[in-house]
Amino acid sequence: TLYRRMRAKDMAKAVTLYRRAAELGASDAQYRLGQLYEGEEGGGVATDLAAAAAWYERAAKQGDDDAKKALARLRGEAESSES
Repeated sequence: TLYRRMRAKDMAKAVTLYRRAAELGASDAQYRLGQLYEGEEGGGVATDLAAAAAWYERAAKQGDDDAKKALARLRGEAESSES
């Protein structure tokens, strides 16, 4: 539908802007990219848990508590799946 195409276009633009801000060091954008790569529905990027962890880690190193929690959760899930 038209709505879905417009939403996809808007999300692609949002991802571009988040990435630009994240690369400039904005921890909130780094955290948001982590969420999107983790597979948030309608995120505009393919699920990539390694990329999610990398973005969470960058944000966590800047003191972002939500990113620290998300990173710990992701690492815990990875350890559980390896057992």
